[in-house]
Amino acid sequence: MADVYAIIWEGEPRFVSDLAPFRTQQPGGAIIQHPRRRLSRYSPEQRAAHGIHTLAVPEPLPGQVEIGRSLSIEAGEPALSMTFGPTPVPVAVDMRQARLKLLDEPHGEGSRLDAVEAYVASQDQKAQIEWVHSKELRRDHPLVGIMGLFFEQTSADIDQWFREAAAIGPTLAL
Repeated sequence: MADVYAIIWEGEPRFVSDLAPFRTQQPGGAIIQHPRRRLSRYSPEQRAAHGIHTLAVPEPLPGQVEIGRSLSIEAGEPALSMTFGPTPVPVAVDMRQARLKLLDEPHGEGSRLDAVEAYVASQDQKAQIEWVHSKELRRDHPLVGIMGLFFEQTSADIDQWFREAAAIGPTLAL
């Protein structure tokens, strides 16, 4: 992740960025107005001279995303606190992602895709049409619950499966 920048203004820590103008106050009391897009042009020494603190942003653990950040003052300088949590569970994945994910998971002599398609083939025509022609597989679809039972997966396992399936991008270089 990229660094973030902060200042202390009137005793309170504040985030600053290149996207908006901001002000800093020098030790002698002079106020300096920093226009948009100036921050990125400052050297580390210039930022320090203006009281602009560079704060390193920690990397989240695999499978986590940032859910919050805040500033405080520690030892007279801005300090960044970040909260990370699990990647949200997608409501749905497209059927291409679902099929590719199932194809990559071994099951017996074949894949989980083979097992799901065999199950769907044993169902009525409505279920087969739904599997073949749906554009997405929703987390709350009854088939997902059946797959979870069949593959002995917990709800947390299924949530993780949806996260991983949602991360599948294009597989062909056209």
